Amino acid sequence: ITLPLVISNSGASDLVWTANSLSSVSDDFDPGIDPSVWSYIDGDANLNSGSVSGNGLFMDNYPTRQAATIDLNTTGGGSIKFFLKLGNNVPGSCEYLDAGNEVYLQYSNNGGGSWNNILTFNSGTYASFTLVNQAIPPAAQTLSTRFRVWQPTPDCFGCDNWAIDNFSVDFTSFVSLSPASGITPPGGSDTILVEFNSTGLIIGQYTSTITVTSNDPVTPSVIVP
Repeated sequence: ITLPLVISNSGASDLVWTANSLSSVSDDFDPGIDPSVWSYIDGDANLNSGSVSGNGLFMDNYPTRQAATIDLNTTGGGSIKFFLKLGNNVPGSCEYLDAGNEVYLQYSNNGGGSWNNILTFNSGTYASFTLVNQAIPPAAQTLSTRFRVWQPTPDCFGCDNWAIDNFSVDFTSFVSLSPASGITPPGGSDTILVEFNSTGLIIGQYTSTITVTSNDPVTPSVIVP
């Protein structure tokens, strides 16, 4: 499907503009887990280890713990973002995450058949909710990539706890803009064709934001949700 987006210039000089789109899948775990985001997920949406806002996803099950996304078209690149907290035994926290029970951020290009590591989160770090903002690696930029936060070896149920909150994968893939930049004369207008292409996407809810930046001194940036 293709829809028009009109850029108008009511000023007295040329409007120089650039447009870009960003798509995402996300889960803030409020009021609970959003099943449309995940292919597999352990843990519970609650406040057992606190949160950034509302509920967090608290991990205390056994023997393994993971939150794995659905397959996504990440051919345009993007980023994985979430807040992470590892158990540290301070008041109001959760049971200490011992050495040898690390948490990993990984990706799979074959439906979860095999996984590749991106980041390792070690014992003694992330004592409070801290933002993880990781660019999608080039090898993970495919038509069908899923991501997971994974702990393979907790010692027991209720041991080596951790939690995440406000998880998102932001990517540029299913929305394209043509043209993506231009110069609009005073009193004139230009039309951007916004094309939505679901090729390679599985059934689910996807969102995209279009941002138009320009030399307009009053509103240099406009977000189109």
